Amino acid sequence: TITSNTFEIAIKPTISPNGNNVSIGSSIKMVFKDNSSNGDISPSTSGGITYTMSEGQQLPLPSYSFDKPENSDLRIISYNVERDGFFASNRESSYKRILQAVQPDIIGFQEIYDNTSKQIADQVESMLPSGSGEQWYYAGAEPDCHAISRYPILKSAKIEGSGGSGNGAFLVNIPDSENDMLLIVAHPPCCNNNTGRQIEVDLIMKFIRDAKDGKGPIPIEEGAPIMIVGDMNFVGDANQLETLLTGDIANETSYGPDFSPDRNGSNLLDSKPHTTGLPFSYTWYSESSAFSPGKLDYILYSGSNLTLDNTYTLFTPGLSQENLNAHGLQSNDAIIASDHLPVIADFTLKNKAVNSIEKSDDNLIGLHINPNPSYGTTDITFNNPKNANISIQLINLNGRLIDTIYEGKLSNSKQAISLDVTVYPAGSYFLKVATAEAIYYKKMNVIH
Repeated sequence: TITSNTFEIAIKPTISPNGNNVSIGSSIKMVFKDNSSNGDISPSTSGGITYTMSEGQQLPLPSYSFDKPENSDLRIISYNVERDGFFASNRESSYKRILQAVQPDIIGFQEIYDNTSKQIADQVESMLPSGSGEQWYYAGAEPDCHAISRYPILKSAKIEGSGGSGNGAFLVNIPDSENDMLLIVAHPPCCNNNTGRQIEVDLIMKFIRDAKDGKGPIPIEEGAPIMIVGDMNFVGDANQLETLLTGDIANETSYGPDFSPDRNGSNLLDSKPHTTGLPFSYTWYSESSAFSPGKLDYILYSGSNLTLDNTYTLFTPGLSQENLNAHGLQSNDAIIASDHLPVIADFTLKNKAVNSIEKSDDNLIGLHINPNPSYGTTDITFNNPKNANISIQLINLNGRLIDTIYEGKLSNSKQAISLDVTVYPAGSYFLKVATAEAIYYKKMNVIH
């Protein structure tokens, strides 16, 4: 899809024009032509390039897991839903089956122009109802990029684009992570607009560089996970992808110096998902289009703090009927829903919060913080298992004591404590509840 020294060509051996089956032989001849004025042609001599197809055994298809390898994995989806198609009545059932099958934790949506982020979250909620005490959080950046997350979105900002477009940056609070994650949902301009795409990827990397330096609307801490997802429309110059991976900014005069986007001078990594059931890696497919299938959608990530456990692009026509039945899908769901396919990746967080190792199941005492993210006066409720002394503390993600909220004897009953969080800096904390029997932790996010 982008400039390269290597290209892949797929040829269907049997076609049916006007209902008549036509099959090609094992030996074929090809001519490559740049179909423009004075365009190049290869080979320069007549006769074409001869290629003989092998009848030998094919290499095995790339492996993937439809479900998360581990329940604790973070499942990310990038999804261009083709001009608000997520709300089209004739496509809604396909989207519902897809989301129910893949069970995302965070979705980066593109091409939703006429519906708000809240409306998107409500639509996701109707398809994937939240559990008790859970919800779908949402934020967006005009004109069409949105983040929908099972986890709190603490901040959001628009990254200005070219020609009135733009991309979105979101700070997502990930459970048990030492740092919040910077998520970029992007949709640079399409087609032959190489100049506009390069401007936008330069601006995205400038935003990330500023965030790492503690500047801009979303400063991040050292070691914070970074992820870029979206329909990148990379159909031209490979330098655009190189900029996102390596921090090699094309226009340094306007957007500042090159930098290493990950820690220790490392590049960001491409998840490189393969298409289910096929030996390809395309993410865009339209059978009626003159354009060939291509890789337009990406999930890029910081490998210093995220381990890729699993990835694939869901192409339902490539799944067996047994696999479709097992996950409640229909063969044409992915291509009915959108011309872009959902790209899925599962990650393990390398930098787990210190206290997650000791963490007990807070459901045993029904520990609840409302609201969370917390602002103003926040209510802490739990069931005290014994008539005994108890300690409630606020600690940071490294386990350092910030404040002792309560220390004393409480009866074995349901307890409710109000906490004024305006006295604490905005950020992520753990609420530590030490009873006579065990210690319980629950993550709390403070916003102002």
